[in-house]
Amino acid sequence: LTRLSAALAELTPSAPGLVRAIKVEYKVVANTTDQFRDGKFGMNELEGLSGEKPHPMLKGKRIPRYLFQPNATKEAFANLYRNMIADAPLPYAEMKRIDVETALGLKASRAEMLLRPNAVGRILYALLVPAMDNLLERRCRADCGIAATRLLVACHQYRNTKGAFPDTLESLVPTHLPAIPKIGRAHV
Repeated sequence: LTRLSAALAELTPSAPGLVRAIKVEYKVVANTTDQFRDGKFGMNELEGLSGEKPHPMLKGKRIPRYLFQPNATKEAFANLYRNMIADAPLPYAEMKRIDVETALGLKASRAEMLLRPNAVGRILYALLVPAMDNLLERRCRADCGIAATRLLVACHQYRNTKGAFPDTLESLVPTHLPAIPKIGRAHV
């Protein structure tokens, strides 16, 4: 138990890995945005990404500037990813959550959305942001698993030294744990 406890204590926080993943994700998004800008992707590819059929007048054509503003799209993603990087060291429950549909006006009708500037950029944003939410949730599950394992090991160490499991988690500090692992808004 002592070796296991020491090994668990040496596990590095997942924040640096999460930051690297966010940076890579931004590069993918920026590259996709550039491909739309350069005409390598068009309305037909957007149909494949979104599952929505483009207006017949736009089918097979390059995306009009009004509907797609690549710099504004990349700026929106950059701001999102900067906020996520700033939140990376925080517990999942303390991270800022973004309601993408409200932020981008995606709750409007399809016709209203297409009338707004940068509609294609908004669609790309809406399609790609949920993948980042899944990444954050997986990171949270991994952190919770490590914290729970540390607590279990500390409880068994306590039982081995005192003859019974602790009545409270605070009894584990500082002998078996430096602090109670923090998960979410409150301690476990």
